[in-house]
Amino acid sequence: MGKPILLGLALASVAPIVIGFGALVIVNSKAADNECSLPTNLAVKAVFRECPTSPEMVVIPAGRFAPKDPTGFSQPFAMGKYPVTFEEWDACLGSGGCDGYRPDDEGWGRGRRPVINVSWHDAESYIAWLNAKVGSSLTDSPYHLPSELTWLYAGEAGVHTMRWWGDELGHGMANCAECGSEWGGVKTAPVGSFPPNPFGLYDILGNVDEWMMDCWSPGAQIHPEGKPDLAGDCALRPQRGGSWWSRGDAVNFAFRNADDIDQRSSMGGFRVVRDLPMQSVGLETNSEPYHPLQDRSR
Repeated sequence: MGKPILLGLALASVAPIVIGFGALVIVNSKAADNECSLPTNLAVKAVFRECPTSPEMVVIPAGRFAPKDPTGFSQPFAMGKYPVTFEEWDACLGSGGCDGYRPDDEGWGRGRRPVINVSWHDAESYIAWLNAKVGSSLTDSPYHLPSELTWLYAGEAGVHTMRWWGDELGHGMANCAECGSEWGGVKTAPVGSFPPNPFGLYDILGNVDEWMMDCWSPGAQIHPEGKPDLAGDCALRPQRGGSWWSRGDAVNFAFRNADDIDQRSSMGGFRVVRDLPMQSVGLETNSEPYHPLQDRSR
């Protein structure tokens, strides 16, 4: 994928930037334990937590992958700052959600480590609990797994390279078997142990393979506005990003694999996306329509 063109002003001869949206803003809900509140006037890269025990979310700007590329997003959305953690999963479990399932932490610890040993169906059960918690109906479910295109757009964050920090694997940038960290090839790391990408997302590569919403197809399919591809083999779902166990050549934006929707693994976790109503975002959106590319498989 090419470089996103962010919907905002840009200066000539420099990388496209967003103007006037302010610095990183931390917006914490002050609601009671049983209440949720979506902040308004969110800026790009703002971090918010809608409920006291829900994941921290980062506002991702609208934009395109490249200047003449019709593939893109006409309005901002939010993505989990980190993969869902054991702490967040256990909050779901403690309130009667997540189908009563307590994933094994392999003895590595729970808390701020990414939840593991969760199938695609398990991830969906957490998301169903989260949507119910924020008061959504079955026909209005703002939280969901990312599509492959959404994950790529948010993960690449404007880069042309195989990884958001460059083409080379380097040292100490992620948790994988060849990434040069104390956890690599041994176990998961606490979320946020490595630098974030330019959009402010942590562990987008390495630590845990992340479930995607799409049904599996041999090549990633492109749909407008990052809609998931549901025409493939829906008994298999893609996973992206690589894990603590992965070799370095699997920790990049091109590599993709699939697993059975009921498979649980110590290498697998997930991250959530939230659709944002226009009134909650403090910037203009682009009404220009987008169209799928004819061939953009990775």
